Amino acid sequence: MISKDGSAVAYFADDELYLYKGGKSQKLASEVSSRYLVIAPDGSAVGYATEDDEGKFKGYVWDGKENELGKKKVPYALSKGASLVYYLKLDDSNSVESFNVQKKYNEDTKNKLADARYSNIIFNADNTQILVYDGEAEKTFYSENGGEKQQAFKYSVSAIRPANTYASKNLKNAYYYNNSDDKIVRLTNKLETVTVATKVSGAQLSTDGKTFVFLREEKLKKVDGSKAEPEAIDLDSDVSSFGCTEDCSTVYYIKDGEIFAKKGTGDSKRVTDEEPGYSALYNGKTFLYSLDDALYSSTGD
Repeated sequence: MISKDGSAVAYFADDELYLYKGGKSQKLASEVSSRYLVIAPDGSAVGYATEDDEGKFKGYVWDGKENELGKKKVPYALSKGASLVYYLKLDDSNSVESFNVQKKYNEDTKNKLADARYSNIIFNADNTQILVYDGEAEKTFYSENGGEKQQAFKYSVSAIRPANTYASKNLKNAYYYNNSDDKIVRLTNKLETVTVATKVSGAQLSTDGKTFVFLREEKLKKVDGSKAEPEAIDLDSDVSSFGCTEDCSTVYYIKDGEIFAKKGTGDSKRVTDEEPGYSALYNGKTFLYSLDDALYSSTGD
């Protein structure tokens, strides 16, 4: 498992757990279960669990030394230095009873975030903020720095990002999918929700969480969410699919079997008059595509 910043890797070798960081590996523990393994975003802490002969789990966190979470408690996520520990509480049959957070290893600071039917967990960049859907309450709750949960949505949401995570440090004033409807909504700083797009068939959000491009009824639109009153700008119509650079400054899209690129608010440029057999965005800014067994690249031209 690789840390978010790519600086560390937690891995197993011969049933032993190691951490690779700073150019060297060190052994953390032996006889560790491979079922539960987490690492802090900066690689400063690792969470894991052991399993006894009766199949019962006990959780631990290494932050320079081994710390015990306790029986029937297995780590789910960590913040820097394990200042926040997110964990699952298990019952005697190893089923999840609850999803919780606490500060370090102090059980007195424990806050329950959701019951057993938890889903759609979204973290910010450093795991100090979280959104989690509680299936029992049928609501999405927000917690910051291990504090008590607050209602954020009356429905389930997903991040408009791969892997359901944000590169930014703030989950507030950011955009999400309403999973019960084809809508994009914004969560304000006061944990209020504003609908900003409906009938959405696809969307991509910039890494800073401010700008997004979406497709509605084959019309391609862009929203600058950094403005006080964001409005959707029309980019093109009769579009079948699209992809964006990480900052959403350039949009590549397919129209009538041809590939076009649009930079900012400028005119669209034809990249190729044939639909490629394969296409992908490399390193967040270069568009790669294949035609007739040859590989091509474009940066918006």
